[in-house]
Amino acid sequence: MRERFIPPKCPECGAWTEVLETRKRKTSGEIHRRVLCANGHRFTDVEKVRGFELAKKKAAWIASLGKGAYEA
Repeated sequence: MRERFIPPKCPECGAWTEVLETRKRKTSGEIHRRVLCANGHRFTDVEKVRGFELAKKKAAWIASLGKGAYEA
């Protein structure tokens, strides 16, 4: 179950914010959100997935173990 995203406070004035647009990058797994604060400031919030690169490396490592394990 995914946690609900709570928009960050505005970095310029600290006011509440509203998400205008959300896009997910397929290559890196990053989520980019365009955010608008109550006072009209706009900024982009970038959410990076931590385990994305690690999962790819782990899968490659497990695959390499499987190749040599049955050759003996």
